[in-house]
This record gives sequence, C-alpha cells and structure tokens, in this order.
Amino acid sequence: MTQERDIVDELREIQRMNTTLHGAQMAARAADDIERLRGMLEVQDEMVKHYVEERDAQKAEADHLARSNALLVAEIETLREERDEARVEVCRLIVAGDFSVHENETKEHVAFERGWDCFKEKP
Repeated sequence: MTQERDIVDELREIQRMNTTLHGAQMAARAADDIERLRGMLEVQDEMVKHYVEERDAQKAEADHLARSNALLVAEIETLREERDEARVEVCRLIVAGDFSVHENETKEHVAFERGWDCFKEKP
C-alpha cells in the first residue's frame, strides 16, 4: 500500500531541489498558499460546527416551547369549559330560585344579560 504524499510536502521538496530561484519561489508560494487555505478551512469548519450546535439548541428550545404551548392551550380549554359549566349552573339556579329580574326569564336570557356565552353550541 502506497501512502499518498501531501501536496505541500511535495512543493517544499521541489523548492529545496529546484536550482532556479524562480521555480523555488513558485513552489514556496504555492505551498504557503495551500497552508493558508487549509488554515482558513479549519476556521470555517469550527464556525460551521458552532452554528450547527446553536441551531440544534434553538430547535430543541422551539420544540420545548411548542409542547408547552400545546399543554397551555389544552389547560385553557379545560378551564373555559369548567367556567362555562359554572355559569350555566348559576343561570339555572337564578331561574330555579326565582331570583331573576324578569318574569318567565330563561337561563339563556340570564346568561345573555351578563354577557356570558356559556350556552353557545360547541363544535
């Protein structure tokens, strides 16, 4: 199995072996440029890793907030239903106990006068 030589190492060797100044300078510049670009790629790679970690953390937080929101929406609906049941009972007791202001008043009318929508049809 042959091991592939690194291009920078090959360029450095060409630089050392080259007897002309121009060839040696070109090899040196090429090797320097490749090393500089590799360094830049390493920095970019670290930045990408950081952004991926940040994105994953934000996604996890968004998922958590979505679950919390769903639980809160369900709790609000439960509380709304309990409130409406209590209002219906109040209206029923007002009419049954003859505490209504108007004669022959219905529990729906009592709710309407108070601005309650506890008798609305549920989907």
